[in-house]
Amino acid sequence: MRRAFVILGLLLAAAIVAGVFVSRYLNRPVPLPPAPQIASAPKPPAAVPPKPPAIATPKPQVPAYRHGERIGEIAIPRLKLAVPIFEGDDDATLKRGAGHVPHTALPGQPGNICIAAHRDKFFRSLRFIKPHDEIVLETSEGPVRYSVNSVSIVKPSDVQVLLPAPNRDLTLVTCYPFYYLGHAPKRFIVHATREPA
Repeated sequence: MRRAFVILGLLLAAAIVAGVFVSRYLNRPVPLPPAPQIASAPKPPAAVPPKPPAIATPKPQVPAYRHGERIGEIAIPRLKLAVPIFEGDDDATLKRGAGHVPHTALPGQPGNICIAAHRDKFFRSLRFIKPHDEIVLETSEGPVRYSVNSVSIVKPSDVQVLLPAPNRDLTLVTCYPFYYLGHAPKRFIVHATREPA
C-alpha cells in the first residue's frame, strides 16, 4: 500500500510538471510575421514658413531702493516747490523730505507712483496747486514731466486713490486741512498724468 501511495505521488508530480510545461511553452503566443512593406514615393518635406527673427525688447531696469534711500526729487515749478524723495512713508523718512509710498509703482515702472509728504513742512504750498500745473519727477534716469488732472479730498481710509487707474500716473498725498492743529482728519490728493516725452 505504501508503494501505491509513492507511485500515485510521482504520477501527481509528473502531471503538475507537465501542466506547467504546457501552459508556459506550448500556449505562448506565436509572433506574427511583419506586414509587407508597400513601396511608395517619398513624401516631400512639408513647407514650413520661416519664423521672423525674434526682436528682444529689453525691459527698462528699475532700481530697487532700500528703505530711507534717496530716489530723486519732485518739483512743481509754478509753486517754487522742490523736495527730495526717499523710499518709505514712515515718520522718520517724512521728516527728511517726501516719501515714496511702498507697494506703489516706482519711477520708471508702469502704474501709479505715490508720493507723500507732511502738509506743514514740504507740501504746504500744495494747497495752491491747479489743474494743468506741471510736476517734474527727477531721478537718476532723468526728468519725467506730469500734468495735474485732478485734486480731491478724501478720508484716510479711501486708499483706492493710490491704485493705478486711467490718467493716474502720479499721486501726491498730504494731510488736510492744511492749517489743522493735530492729526488732520482728511487727505489732500493730487492726481497727474505723465506727459509724452
